[in-house]
Amino acid sequence: MSQKYNIQFLNWLAEWKNNLPSIILSKLLIYPDRTALVSIDMVNGFCHQGSLASENVKSIIPEVVTLMKKLNNSGVTRFLLFQDSHDVKAEEFKAYPPHCIKGSVESQTIPEYLNLPFTDKLKVFEKNSVSALQNTLFSDWLAKNKHVDTFIIIGNCTDICIYQAVLELKTEANSLNAPRRIIVVENCVATFETSLATARKIGAMPHDSNLLHDIFLYAMKLNGAEVIKSIS
Repeated sequence: MSQKYNIQFLNWLAEWKNNLPSIILSKLLIYPDRTALVSIDMVNGFCHQGSLASENVKSIIPEVVTLMKKLNNSGVTRFLLFQDSHDVKAEEFKAYPPHCIKGSVESQTIPEYLNLPFTDKLKVFEKNSVSALQNTLFSDWLAKNKHVDTFIIIGNCTDICIYQAVLELKTEANSLNAPRRIIVVENCVATFETSLATARKIGAMPHDSNLLHDIFLYAMKLNGAEVIKSIS
């Protein structure tokens, strides 16, 4: 039996995404000392060069950098950068092409971040999987910074590492009955595009960036995250 998509739901999903609220920073940011900016995989290998570099991801850099400057100017001091830094024989390479190998140019923080005037506030967590918590020492950071209860999420990919980080942060807090605010900024997250024609040519899975971006924003909202259009 063929499976048919619910067109009414897809139309609702598009309308929901298009009507996400934008929030003024002064109303969003109540306690800067309890807030952290979480940047996922804003490295050269996803933005500027390599087998997984994406124009979609590259396009959010101006918005991401602008937001980071706003947060810094508003008193936020915790900027957490989770970045692929893979072993040469990473198990993940069975699912994805080799990328962002530890020590390579691809694994390095994008220059747009390194040009920020507050690089001393950037804390890098190297990761060898799509997870921000598994084998990254981030759990130790959370244990030492229990007062930090608001996390603003930016980066890539919406449906892979962003989604994984949001669920890990939210479900860990839920398991402890601890309030934790997770804010996903839509114009500061993105995912890649692989057309059906390209997928067939290279023998990969196709990847519709618009649809998967919207669906996974919805999934994060469904799991307790706040999803907003932008922070002004």
